[in-house]
Amino acid sequence: MTSGKMLEIYGRYAPDGQEIFYNTWRQEPLSLWRVDRKSGRTRVLEPKVATSDSFGDISPDGKWLVFVRTENNASHLYVRASDGTGEARRVGTVEGVVPRWSPDGKWIAFSPSRGFGGGAFLVHPDGSGLKRVAETGGWPVWWPDGEKMGLQTLGPEGNVEFTVVTLATGETRVLPGLRFSGVNYPFDISRDGKWLVTTNEVDESDEIWLLEPAGKK
Repeated sequence: MTSGKMLEIYGRYAPDGQEIFYNTWRQEPLSLWRVDRKSGRTRVLEPKVATSDSFGDISPDGKWLVFVRTENNASHLYVRASDGTGEARRVGTVEGVVPRWSPDGKWIAFSPSRGFGGGAFLVHPDGSGLKRVAETGGWPVWWPDGEKMGLQTLGPEGNVEFTVVTLATGETRVLPGLRFSGVNYPFDISRDGKWLVTTNEVDESDEIWLLEPAGKK
């Protein structure tokens, strides 16, 4: 769909399915783009910006984009209109990466780093209500009911596991039946909550898998 000169990663569908948001990679500064699915027309959200913007996620109503802005070697969350109009606004004061909107649009989940030891936090889009919901793990993913969150955590052998956190109680459990080699296995949950998509090493190569998430009930 796109064929830019730089690597392009972290695609996110707009809620209406008509556009995909993504960011460039490797060559600094990183920038956020959007592409129309039908025409293939691309455009950058904020031209001539000197900061690195990445890891955007679209609010459920399609109006807002939360993303990571890195400047002076520090990464913070920002929110801006998804159509690129207006100024971006910083969310709170703590450092954060890989943000994800809650299904009801009232919260933003994030981790303090792209590793697996920082846990996960929640914050309202206006920067209020900051709270930690997991002590370890990273790369939070919401379950569609908004009551649970999935995290990548490290197992006893140093390989990634997927841990589900029940937000109301803090109860955690590892999803069974998944075997990984290493630590780079992003995943996501379908909007109906019936499927989990990830890469999984079963033999000697990485493959794309669809699985029914055991934590959906």
